Amino acid sequence: MIDADALKNARKAAGLTQADLARKAGVAQQLIGQLERGEVRSTKSIYRIAEILNAAANILDPALPSGSNHYRSVPLVGYVGAGSQVLALDDHHKGAGLEEVEAPPGGATRSTVAVRVRGESMMPAYMDGDLLYYDQKEDGDFTHLIGRECVVALADGRMFVKRIHRGSQLGRWMLMSHNGSPIEDVEITWAARVKWVLKA
Repeated sequence: MIDADALKNARKAAGLTQADLARKAGVAQQLIGQLERGEVRSTKSIYRIAEILNAAANILDPALPSGSNHYRSVPLVGYVGAGSQVLALDDHHKGAGLEEVEAPPGGATRSTVAVRVRGESMMPAYMDGDLLYYDQKEDGDFTHLIGRECVVALADGRMFVKRIHRGSQLGRWMLMSHNGSPIEDVEITWAARVKWVLKA
C-alpha cells in the first residue's frame, strides 16, 4: 500500500503542488490526491512519480522491491568551465555519456546525470572537480525556478550553470552567477535545477 505521508512529504520537499506533480507525471490531479490519502495504489504511476520526486519507489510504496528505480552510477554528460558555461554536453537521452560517475547519496533515478566543474572560475561556490547532479529538464514556465541554481540551455545553443531571474521582457530571463557578469534578456530552451553537489 502507498505510504501516503511519505508521498506527500516528498512532493512538498520537491516544491511541487499536486497539480504540478500530476502534470509532470502525466496523470490526473485527482489520482495524486487519492494516492496521498491512501485510497488507491498504482504501481505504474508510482515509479514515474518516484523519478520526478527523486525518491526510491519502495519508500513511497513499501511493497515494491528496495532500490527498484535507483542506480549506483550516472552518466557524466559535460563539463562546466569559464563563465559557468557547460561544454561537451552529450545526449544522455540516448544512453550516452562521457563516462560513468558515482551516483549522489541515496542513489539516482534513470534521468539523473552529472557535469564536472573544470577550473576555478566558479569559486567560491564550486571547486575544480566538483560534480553537479541534475535531472528533470523543464521547459515552458520557469517561474518556479527563479533564484535557483540550474543547468540552463539557451536558444542559441549555449549552456550554463546559473541562477535564473526575470528579464526585462516577457519570456526573457536574466542569468546570474557567483563571480561573473549577468547574462541579460535571454531565451531559455530548458532548465534543470541542480539537485546535488558532490565535492571533489
